[in-house]
Amino acid sequence: MGKLLNTSFLRYAIVGASGFAVDYTVFLLVLTGMKSGGMELFAEVAANGAGMLAGAVWCYLLNRTWSFRSKGRMTAEAARYAALLAFNTVVSSALLKWLCTRYGLEPWLVKIPLMGAVFLWNYFAARFLVFRNHK
Repeated sequence: MGKLLNTSFLRYAIVGASGFAVDYTVFLLVLTGMKSGGMELFAEVAANGAGMLAGAVWCYLLNRTWSFRSKGRMTAEAARYAALLAFNTVVSSALLKWLCTRYGLEPWLVKIPLMGAVFLWNYFAARFLVFRNHK
């Protein structure tokens, strides 16, 4: 088990699972709060952004220290991670809103496969762009 946990992808997956819990919990809380408060028009987009931000901060810190064991400059990595987060938030929010509007799907259901796609894309972006090793 020790050798298995020594791979960055498995550590990333464990961090990602905990990040999913943070992201999805915040997403549901904001979505429910906005819809019950009569702010339904942008509820999906705002909830998605809030969830992704909370999950990203959680995952950044754990991925930097544990998954990728980075020794790079934190400010440069944080800037690259923030750019990746911005890209992911815009693309996933647009897809979430489009799928919910176009097909009448529930946001809480659409969010799950979107998070799966972001998870896979993010591993490669984090591994080779954000926490890249400079030797």
